[in-house]
Amino acid sequence: MKTWKILTPTGAIILTIGIFIVAINSLMLDLILKTSMVLSPTSKSYPMWKDLPVPLTSSFYIFHITNADDVYNKGAKPMLVEKGPYVFQEFHHKFDEVWNENGTVTYKQIKKWIHISGDIEENVTIVNSVFATVGSQVAILPRIERILISMGLAFLKDEKLFLTKPVREILFDGYSDPILSLGDDLSKIGIHLPGLTSKFGLFFGRNNTWYTDGINNIHTGANGLNHLGQIVSLNYSDSTPAFAGECGKYRGSPELFPPYFDDKSKQMVFNPDLCRTLELTPTGEKEKVGGTEGSTYEVDESFFANSSIKKKQMFWYKSNSFRNVQCFSMSVWSSNFYVTTPFLPSRSLLPNFSS
Repeated sequence: MKTWKILTPTGAIILTIGIFIVAINSLMLDLILKTSMVLSPTSKSYPMWKDLPVPLTSSFYIFHITNADDVYNKGAKPMLVEKGPYVFQEFHHKFDEVWNENGTVTYKQIKKWIHISGDIEENVTIVNSVFATVGSQVAILPRIERILISMGLAFLKDEKLFLTKPVREILFDGYSDPILSLGDDLSKIGIHLPGLTSKFGLFFGRNNTWYTDGINNIHTGANGLNHLGQIVSLNYSDSTPAFAGECGKYRGSPELFPPYFDDKSKQMVFNPDLCRTLELTPTGEKEKVGGTEGSTYEVDESFFANSSIKKKQMFWYKSNSFRNVQCFSMSVWSSNFYVTTPFLPSRSLLPNFSS
């Protein structure tokens, strides 16, 4: 009994000391993280946030249509050949920062792409996006108007449903199109081309500019590290007009994430180009980058599933739309485009293509 009387208080003291040390360590870790990670002009994380210390690598692939004439004249299935990758280094630089009293920072960001590999001078045949856009708008007009507009467009030289251009023009340099010069005339008869520019290219006007990313406002983490990097607004709005209510709300982080990630929960990434939040699903796998181990995430098929599979997707597209293909609305140009994972999206589309 005497032994127990001695050990009990001693054990209680050791347990108390252990709890105290753990609490102190936790507080110290929080203090260190807050000192280092909360964004401010003097924080350790600021230089890495302002300029990415290591450039991103962007790889582009383009589907080349090998039988465009047969598709147009005979209604043949498009024969697709994947071209690429065309690899670029992507640099981000933030400027015009305004540090707000509510624990947020407003800024602009320049993105710059530098080509490093892949033959961007090779010619690729693709759908003429400008011509197809006009066609989709003409299709909903009354029959008489469709006929008149079709006759007018027929006088445009070399305006066809398919075109062949160098990859560099398709991606960044852009190419001229007769329809682009008719923008004002087309708008008078109800055909609108949002974000009309002097040339057309998938990334035309984006290289080494800031306006395509808009004006961002994010949490600095001053009000809690769990909010670090989370988007507050884009171009002074907290939602996109493309979707109603909570479905249009901006969520996630453009590129800066809070600590204490686990490898079981989905993480949200806000993409300014898509004006939408991407859900990243943990793969359960680990990967080392520069000696530091981290968890890997992916955009899985459920993100592109239609509402017949995933109920909450009903706000973004209908249950009878193609599976694994999603229509996005771009905030900057007020236009729609379709996104899928990097493969032919679904069996329902396969009968329409050969590759």
